[in-house]
Amino acid sequence: LSAGSLFTEYAVVAVGATGNGVAVWYRLGVAEAARYDAAGDTWTPAETLSSSAINGPPALAADAEGNAIAAWQLSSSGVLEVARFAADANAWTTSVVPGSTAVSAPAVVLDPAGNAIAIWRSYSAAGSLTQAARYVRNTSTWTPATFLTTTGWTFGHQLAADATGNAIAVWVGS
Repeated sequence: LSAGSLFTEYAVVAVGATGNGVAVWYRLGVAEAARYDAAGDTWTPAETLSSSAINGPPALAADAEGNAIAAWQLSSSGVLEVARFAADANAWTTSVVPGSTAVSAPAVVLDPAGNAIAIWRSYSAAGSLTQAARYVRNTSTWTPATFLTTTGWTFGHQLAADATGNAIAVWVGS
C-alpha cells in the first residue's frame, strides 16, 4: 500500500459492515492512509494525512457507512491531530482537537451517526492523566478536550461504542 520504504510501522486497519476498509500507518515520520473498496477489490493510492511529523502509533475506527477517523500525536506540538474520512464526500479532512496537550496513546470510536469520541493519555505535572473529546458530525467540530482524571498515572486506554452512540472508556491507573 505504501511506497516501498523501510521505516513503515504502526499499521492499523478498520473494516466496515460492507467490507470497505481503511489502513493507516506511520512512514518516515508522517501518518499515511489508503482505503479499500470491497466492490472493486482495489486499494486507493497511499496519501499523507498528518500536517507534520507524528509520534507513536495512530488510532483508527470506521463505521458501516464507510466513514473513518484516525488520530495521532503531532511531534512538534504534542497535540492530538485527527483525520476524518467522509464517505459521502470521498475526502479526508484534518483538524486538531482543541485543548489537547502532551498527547500519547490515543484511542478513537465512531458511532453509527458518524460522531466520534477520542481519549488519550496527557502528561502533566499532576501525572499521566486521561483526556477525552467528542466530534459532532452535524457541526463538523470537536468539543474542547476535557480531563477524565485529575491526578495519578493512567495507561492502556481502550474505548468502545454501541449502536446508539453510548461509549465506555477504560484504562489502568494509580
